[in-house]
Amino acid sequence: MYALIYNVVSKDKGVQNENKTIDNLNAMKKQDIFNAFYQKSSWHHTNMFHQVTQFYQLNEEAVIKASRDLTAEELNAIVKEREERLQDIKKQNELKKDRKLKEENFFKKYNCNHDSFKAFILFNDYTTRISKKSKNTVYEIEFNGSKYQCAESNLERTTIHGYSAL
Repeated sequence: MYALIYNVVSKDKGVQNENKTIDNLNAMKKQDIFNAFYQKSSWHHTNMFHQVTQFYQLNEEAVIKASRDLTAEELNAIVKEREERLQDIKKQNELKKDRKLKEENFFKKYNCNHDSFKAFILFNDYTTRISKKSKNTVYEIEFNGSKYQCAESNLERTTIHGYSAL
């Protein structure tokens, strides 16, 4: 494993921060990475107005020159951090699987999604009325201080954002 030592190059001021060590490439600004490790490789005219497009390639010599061996402590810290991240990812995946299983079981049992209007009226108070125009039954509920209405034919399809019957 390697850490990188780099020089920040500025067009105005030349080389700055000589041999600045970075142990976390994510902490570097995009422009610093680009200036330190890329070089112009070629250019081409790109349209009928003869505009110039520059092409760049990785400066392998700069990357090799900027590399150094990590100490055992640094390497162990990186390994430990990755293991912790893996454990977090595994926990999140297990939670997602459990949630998906609960959602599937809810759908099998009640024949609707857990966040649907139908799920809400299964477990909460509601009122009904007959629509004057269509003569259909309309369900009315109150959730989070707002009132909602839904026709009986749309109960399974209509979701209530922020609600879950799980």
